[in-house]
Amino acid sequence: MVSDLKALIEQTYTQKLLVEKANMKQLQSQINPHFLYNSFFILNTMARTGDYENLERFTEQLGKYFQFVTRSGADEVTLQKEVEHARIYTEIQALRFSNRVKVCFEELPREFSNIMVPRLILQPLIENAFEHGLSTVKRDGILNVSFRKCGDELHIIVENNGENIPDGKIELLKQKLADENTVRDEEVTALQNINLRLKLKFGRKYGLTVDKIQTGWFRITIAVPYREY
Repeated sequence: MVSDLKALIEQTYTQKLLVEKANMKQLQSQINPHFLYNSFFILNTMARTGDYENLERFTEQLGKYFQFVTRSGADEVTLQKEVEHARIYTEIQALRFSNRVKVCFEELPREFSNIMVPRLILQPLIENAFEHGLSTVKRDGILNVSFRKCGDELHIIVENNGENIPDGKIELLKQKLADENTVRDEEVTALQNINLRLKLKFGRKYGLTVDKIQTGWFRITIAVPYREY
């Protein structure tokens, strides 16, 4: 019983540290000169060209985005709120890459809306797709975000046809995601952080998986338990 109690305390403490790291990394990575510069550049262009309809919508998106990122709140949110935040971020980036990237972001099926998930698990994956996969694409880039019920699991899938990642790099990433001891490493990456928080919340069979589905296509899948609400 003492051993189980120690394990539970360590798990709770680890979860708290991971959430704090995730929130801090989010603040450091998103409220930065590059993101702000791109946002203000888009605002400037809309104001200069008289695109007032999109200007009003874009400023509202930015407000909601920063509200979600900076507000103090629960470590967990409904999947509905998590997806709404990720969609706003995607729409902001879609304006930035409008001439180069096509976005397909599916609607979240209603039966999945109230699943409680760790905060900030989807938007960083989309950020990763834009910044490391699609940023160098000159044209015909594609980002897909979809939702699939697979038995007793819900899969949230983020795919892009950006950088052609070598098979060796994919295998190395899979190994890092499988290494649960990475939590003790100072250099925990965003993907590892999300993966570990999902496993701590739902169990070892859940979390992130990565795949190269065809030449130039990279897919990250979030697996969480599905329940009727």
